[in-house]
Amino acid sequence: MFRNTHGNIINDSTLIQVNGDYHYNYVSPEVRKQEALQRLFEHIALGAFHNSGDRRDPPKCHPHTREAVKRDIMKWAQDPSNLRLLMWIYGPAGAGKSAIMQTIAELCNELRILGGSFFFFRRTVERDVADHLITTLAYQLAKKVPGFEDQLAAIIHNDPAVLSRNLTCQMKALILDPMAAVAAEDPSSVLQMYVILVDGLDECHSEESQCEIINVLSSSTSPHLRFIIASRPELAIRNSFSIPHIQNQTQTLALDNNYHPDDDIRQFLKDKFQEIKTSHMLRRSLASNWPRRDIMDKLVCNSSGQFIYAATAIRYIASSRHSPIEHLDTILKARLSPDQSDTPFALLDSLYHQIFAAVDDLPAVLDILRILLSDINMRLDHCPCYIEILLGYSPGQAQLILCDMHSLLQVHIDSDDECKNEITLYHKSLGDFLFDPLRSKHLYIQPNKLQQFYFINLLDHFEALLLSDIPSDASAAGDLWRILKDAFYQWNLILSLEVANALSRSMPNIIKVCVKGYDRNVTFVAYSALDQYYIWLDIQVWFYFCF
Repeated sequence: MFRNTHGNIINDSTLIQVNGDYHYNYVSPEVRKQEALQRLFEHIALGAFHNSGDRRDPPKCHPHTREAVKRDIMKWAQDPSNLRLLMWIYGPAGAGKSAIMQTIAELCNELRILGGSFFFFRRTVERDVADHLITTLAYQLAKKVPGFEDQLAAIIHNDPAVLSRNLTCQMKALILDPMAAVAAEDPSSVLQMYVILVDGLDECHSEESQCEIINVLSSSTSPHLRFIIASRPELAIRNSFSIPHIQNQTQTLALDNNYHPDDDIRQFLKDKFQEIKTSHMLRRSLASNWPRRDIMDKLVCNSSGQFIYAATAIRYIASSRHSPIEHLDTILKARLSPDQSDTPFALLDSLYHQIFAAVDDLPAVLDILRILLSDINMRLDHCPCYIEILLGYSPGQAQLILCDMHSLLQVHIDSDDECKNEITLYHKSLGDFLFDPLRSKHLYIQPNKLQQFYFINLLDHFEALLLSDIPSDASAAGDLWRILKDAFYQWNLILSLEVANALSRSMPNIIKVCVKGYDRNVTFVAYSALDQYYIWLDIQVWFYFCF
């Protein structure tokens, strides 16, 4: 090879030399490393990073608040003498857990001790299951810890199947073993401590997965890694942390009155009211001493130590379409019904009811919320233009319908690409409220009917497109076919009377599609719908003869 040549320089190449029947294939170490890292990249959840673009405007601690909490967390994270390598931060909905975790992630990143982060979020692809947790953390460690990437790539190259193994195996192979190898390379050097954050564990899909994650992370034997888990104190999670061997190595931090949250909430409200007085279009009508101290005291008291009430109230008061004075008065005049007075979220629920009472088209708002709260993991269900198509609205109508909901919903607008627009809930406690009939009353949304509602609207829209002049390749409707196909694959639909009636109404046009032979994706969905309908018919016949 390269006979009679001089001065050749070859970098990161794959060389194949053929001599007669002998083949020699050489792949450089750098190429093997990049191939292994590419395999890993295909198994990570990019949206779970603390600085991911998917987490637009993540909540953070308001300036000069939560100082004691942050100080205690960072002291533990940087104290090599503390042998408890796992911390559990817990508190009820609205206590500010995610804001604290985001702030700690940014602080650790500035200090160069952030090993990685994973922010769970229900109803979001790849962020509501445990499958991508360890691979995502390993990928981030590879970018943070010197020498870790080479060790990790070698392990994946030798055993690519490790990316599909259980969390325990992945923890050892992808995190603990590479970290130990890095530390062993130069025993004389001191490898620094790295902090890994896992937020919203209660948002992970199943209780079994939540408990498995706690068990796996608590089994870490690396003195160079510290793990912080934040969650609500749900029963399964509490039980896991109460297991003796886990409890003995866990530092717990409760977001309770010991950290004087009222002082932080008062500071937050004071700063936000000042912003309203300097930036609102009606600022000239606001007195310099507005609001009075006794009113501020009442808002702090109403918050009951939970930032969610204060943050929601301020967004409602600051609405650019209304008078801040009138909206503040509305909040202050709220009265609790007798059945609300003893519930932990009574004042927050009252505030939610006030906000919903002010909307012009309540049924339409609740329909949009049914789409946003559907547990379906579809790529487009938070996009306003997609919601408008699905519900039969004209372009821009969804944003008009939600114009009085901006204290509860955040609408992200991308002027260049409307498909990148997104509607998100400011806080998951709104879903908790709407799914509880005792709290939401006439606003109640039945969780077990969400898929049914979504499916029927999909089917109606599908049929409307069938009645239109669909091109033979149906390329323009590719997204719809993909979504419908995913719906049939993912859902185990309860064949209720409503679903069966919707299928029955659509059968004539669906059968036409099967006969005409449209694009194969369209035909696949049509036949799937037929299967669903015939299954329902079989069930009805079975019930008829058995009962």
